[in-house]
Amino acid sequence: MNTELNAEAPAALECAGLRKSFAQGSAREVRAVDDLSLTVRSGETVALLGPSGCGKTTTLRLIAGFEWPDRGRVVIAGREVVGAGVFLPPERRRVGMVFQDYALFPHLTVADNVAYGLEHSTVGRWTPALRRPLAALRGRFRFGGAATTAIDARVREALELVALPHVAGRFPHELSGGEAQRVALARALAPGPALLLLDEPFSNLDAPLRASVRGEVREILRRASTASIFVTHDQEEAFAIADRVAVQLRGRIEQVGSPSEIYHRPATRGVAAFVGEADFLPGTLTSDGVETEIGRIPVAGDSGAAAGSVDVMLRPERVQLAAADATGPGHGRAVVERREFYGHDQLVTLRLDSGARIRARLGPDADFPPGRRASVFATGAGIVYPPLSGAQGPALGE
Repeated sequence: MNTELNAEAPAALECAGLRKSFAQGSAREVRAVDDLSLTVRSGETVALLGPSGCGKTTTLRLIAGFEWPDRGRVVIAGREVVGAGVFLPPERRRVGMVFQDYALFPHLTVADNVAYGLEHSTVGRWTPALRRPLAALRGRFRFGGAATTAIDARVREALELVALPHVAGRFPHELSGGEAQRVALARALAPGPALLLLDEPFSNLDAPLRASVRGEVREILRRASTASIFVTHDQEEAFAIADRVAVQLRGRIEQVGSPSEIYHRPATRGVAAFVGEADFLPGTLTSDGVETEIGRIPVAGDSGAAAGSVDVMLRPERVQLAAADATGPGHGRAVVERREFYGHDQLVTLRLDSGARIRARLGPDADFPPGRRASVFATGAGIVYPPLSGAQGPALGE
């Protein structure tokens, strides 16, 4: 994450009012992208986070030029590429793309894969952070026995950026999954794009490899200083890599903010339910907080909600347990229904005496097996939302 990102940096991407619908059947249309607006600043990495089918990949394809929008405007590095009477093809947008399956050409070496497309690009058009003296590279490296050219030097520079200059002569089938992912990234960065797009970049990697590779990608994006958007349904990936996260639900961007803002202050109930683990407990909002079955819970910030019936959102780490005979001004009573032990912590599902269910995330040594009664209380502040119409108690995790 680029913690030194300048909030006043110029916009590398501006999307306004993007809309895209697809026909489904003979008479029905599905709106995949619905009046979407998003700004990405120069040097910034933004995660487009949402569930499958919410329009993330369609949004990326509209920005890249692979789809025509029904309406809306796209500006990349100050140049309108989509607008009234304007539609620039992908090759004229200065956009780099890393596909989900990497799309490396199996019959080309790594160096030739990275060089693909450079022949018709402006070789001198680098971002400042990537530019190095080409004269220092010319004559030192050779690819395929040919004399080093400006394109060869660019290939070498891109492979150095991803720490893979030693695999230049290999073919894609000779690479590990992590190496293939970084080669695809080098190929996308080689022409010096104004904007980099990554579509589920870690989905083809085994789980143990994802954490290390996403750390490498985060560092590469930081060094490249190229504005980037990456699509993911995995909030852990989004929070670990992005400067800001844009949560997309049902085709719309519902909230854009830092990972901490998205997690701790979700703007809508939908964002709260999708990001992290969240349970909703009914209560009554007063000037002193929310009165609930497990006691009074303070409200984070100015909720803007009117006094009366509300639902308060609780993260499991804010719910604590004590012995069943423990007493306190803010304790409720519950029975442990299920315990999921993960080693470093455990997730306990509770049924309150009212029948409502909430979860508590406890340390590994806490001893609350299924069937045991416990005293329940909350720590910290909660976020309140209007109750769902006709709701019969809270939905566990919604």
